[in-house]
Amino acid sequence: LVTASGLDLEDFTKSAALRTAQFPEQNAELSDRFTRNHFDGDQASVDIYAEGVPPMMGAFSAVGLKALLLEGVGRYSDAAEHAGYGQKDVSVIYDMIRSRKL
Repeated sequence: LVTASGLDLEDFTKSAALRTAQFPEQNAELSDRFTRNHFDGDQASVDIYAEGVPPMMGAFSAVGLKALLLEGVGRYSDAAEHAGYGQKDVSVIYDMIRSRKL
């Protein structure tokens, strides 16, 4: 998406490094939530993901790319939202998959 949109890959790499530096801490927090079955957190809610995926899909489509992984995220988010989990932390999707609710 970056290069297809005409953006500089080097700038993206720098930006991505800042975001991915947070992964270890976020992964530990998610593991804790999964263990405690606690899905009320400060990460983005299911509603935010359900609303955010369509514009991203549009960005991929605008440059002629498929976004199959993003499409999957959108489908899971929509299903969780329709199941009444819209205000829950997006990590509730893991619980829905684990408990075979999705």
